[in-house]
Amino acid sequence: MVEIREILAPRGSNARSGRKLNYFRGVTIHETDNWGRGAGALSHARYLQGGGSSGFASWHYAVDDKLITRSIPEDEAAWHAGDAGRSTGGNMTTVSIEICVNPDSNYETAKQNAIELAVDILIRHDVEDAQGYLYQHTDWSGKKCPRRIIDEGAWPDFVHDCEREYERRNGYFSAGKYVRVRYGAESLNGESLTSEEHLKAYIITSVSNNYETAVINVNGKLMTFETANLFYVFSDLSMQVGTMVQVRRNAPTYTGGKVSSFVYDGVYRIDNLDMSIGRAVLDQNGINTPFNVVELVIVDKPTGSISVGSMVRVTRGVKTYTGGNVSSFVYDNVYPVDELKGDRAVLDKDGICTPFNVKDLILASSTPTPATIKVGSRVKVRQGAKTYTGGNVASFVYNNVYPVDELKGDRAVLDEDGICTPFNVKDLILQ
Repeated sequence: MVEIREILAPRGSNARSGRKLNYFRGVTIHETDNWGRGAGALSHARYLQGGGSSGFASWHYAVDDKLITRSIPEDEAAWHAGDAGRSTGGNMTTVSIEICVNPDSNYETAKQNAIELAVDILIRHDVEDAQGYLYQHTDWSGKKCPRRIIDEGAWPDFVHDCEREYERRNGYFSAGKYVRVRYGAESLNGESLTSEEHLKAYIITSVSNNYETAVINVNGKLMTFETANLFYVFSDLSMQVGTMVQVRRNAPTYTGGKVSSFVYDGVYRIDNLDMSIGRAVLDQNGINTPFNVVELVIVDKPTGSISVGSMVRVTRGVKTYTGGNVSSFVYDNVYPVDELKGDRAVLDKDGICTPFNVKDLILASSTPTPATIKVGSRVKVRQGAKTYTGGNVASFVYNNVYPVDELKGDRAVLDEDGICTPFNVKDLILQ
């Protein structure tokens, strides 16, 4: 990563909030929208060092193609998200990065520097991966920022590149690990793989240049690739046919195809698995789609029996206890077992109120409880749930993700600036 130079805005200026972050929710990406020559990271840092504008605007980091500047300490809120002092908003919970767009800076290089910086921040805050911790300015205030990333539809690629950088930093690309080569990628010597070779996994024999490049053994021939063009394989050797998994958000299919957004919210069974090439086909009776196993996350199936009060998922593709069809949304949610007689379990009497065979249910170990949901958590509302006071809920609410803005006991108020509705914590699904 390029040099990080600290040039702090002065205390007491409008650029400094003087308030600590309430907690760490992630990193917010901006672009400066300053197209003047020389308007790079140093120029922006000096602007804040001079006190900034008469209004309240600031950022933690500015990034160009050669330099990163830090203007606000990471543990202090900056005025960047356009949501004032909202306790769970971007200003009070995220670290901000401004990507410089001046014409004398290489934009793509600056963007790559921002990716490396974002991952560095996430690692220092002990998050499990990059997924779910990256935001755009527009997520907080609706402002069209980062403008060029939005115009080019490049946000999914930005998040994906952060994921890859996170994996690289955590040693996923090291000698002895197995990888696949990205379609269309060439070795440093300009060599390409055949379509058949792209489907296979290869062992890394060595890495160099601070893990930027790796040598892999391709059918006895040593070839050097940039690690950005490699996919880590065999992330979890406990995967087998029958394992229930989720797909990592923004992951492509095994052949690089696009994925419908609803897929990322579902739980699927591995119906076909070839670990020699890291290929898993999910739900042959449903989405029937192949993925690289590195893009899959195992959904725990804890030991223990299902009983009244258990929270469960329905195995995708099964029918009801009486052989009836099941709406597709049912497979994507978690439900309480409200009645149990022998192998017949009735789920969610106040919601879907449907009987299933116990063998078709998956005990949900990751179901949120009052102890795991907190102010700032992002949640979905369980399909069919009522409000905390028993009121009806508009159908669109079940399809969206909301922040928990207030929490008292089992009562959680979601999205005070939006739907502003209280729910029982047991009816929320942590995202």
